[in-house]
Amino acid sequence: GVTLSKRRETLKIIGGNDMPYVDLIATLNGVSGTITWQNSDTDVVEISASEGTSIRVTAKAVGSSTITASCSGKSTTCSITVKESQNINSYISNYVNYDCVTGVNSSYLSYQSPSTLNGYQDQTIIVDTTKDENNKSIIRWKLLGKDENDQILLIAADTIAYTTNNTTTRYSFGLQGQIGFVYGPDEVNKICGMYGHGQYADTTKYTYSYNGTNIATGGRSVVVEDVNKVLGYTPNPVTEHAFSKNADDGYIYYDGTKGDGDYTTFIYYNEANNTWVTLGSGESVNIPNTYYSYSIGSSNNKSRMIRFFENTTSNSNYWLASRSLSCNTDGHVDNSIRRVVSGGMYGGNLFYSHDESKNYTRGVRPVVTLAPNVSLIDQDESGAWNLGIE
Repeated sequence: GVTLSKRRETLKIIGGNDMPYVDLIATLNGVSGTITWQNSDTDVVEISASEGTSIRVTAKAVGSSTITASCSGKSTTCSITVKESQNINSYISNYVNYDCVTGVNSSYLSYQSPSTLNGYQDQTIIVDTTKDENNKSIIRWKLLGKDENDQILLIAADTIAYTTNNTTTRYSFGLQGQIGFVYGPDEVNKICGMYGHGQYADTTKYTYSYNGTNIATGGRSVVVEDVNKVLGYTPNPVTEHAFSKNADDGYIYYDGTKGDGDYTTFIYYNEANNTWVTLGSGESVNIPNTYYSYSIGSSNNKSRMIRFFENTTSNSNYWLASRSLSCNTDGHVDNSIRRVVSGGMYGGNLFYSHDESKNYTRGVRPVVTLAPNVSLIDQDESGAWNLGIE
């Protein structure tokens, strides 16, 4: 007979982008000859060839079509559905019914972060499995938007970072110094990855599962680009500044001028080699200034900032999985992991180039990517969105 690499496929048309497509490959079993292809609706899709072992099916318009592969009297089909991408922009920050706890393997509900990767101390982070009076997880989720693959993104509605060192607050994950700066984003992402194994809040109504067990393709931390996108904030272009150690007086100079900090030590991170380098006498290095900050007062979308990125609790203090470098005219650089605190975008300075370390404890806010074809279906009595298949 004839078998196909896919038996059904949904193609989503995203406004302004190239038309989506899928490649189909036919395999012969017990027959031989030329494989021919037929397209039941040429207004919906077009196929790249009428003969051969493989074709490309490209969307043209909303609708459905059946692609048939035939050889020596045997045939098989693939059902193609073409839909327009769901526009969810007006629902950003709405609550969504997603359960990151129920039915999840216990091995996904805790993560051990060693001091060798956070610089602070050995920390075990645990997912709060508490349920409310309706037997739903108390961890709630909001709509963040869509990613570049048109998959829905959810963000935890509150900061989440219980550790076994501190089980009373949700902002207790610590980072410190050079280690925290280098490995902190990865550690924050690993913590947030625990929340990407969930399912529908109402499995009696929506039973579709992705990859056998869950409806998400993974979890990560919120990053600075997420915040900027929602707020419509465009950072200024990155500038570089020269730091040098003067061979005559031994002080650190900023863009050719002696810094008034009277620093004689300058240590910088060489990302290409994953090493910290101490600037020698007469040496110079260019450092990109990637730091910027803003607060509610300077935001063009104050109401959304308050409603979305600053919570009504005291927990709006969390890490972003994003680094920043702040070049200072006094002759030093702040090496920071970005953070949101009290509705503002700032940096958590973990290491100063004049060889000074600091530590902070903050929460995390997971971002979950839902599986392809999962959409917002309807709203429950509280206004929260239920999820389902398009």
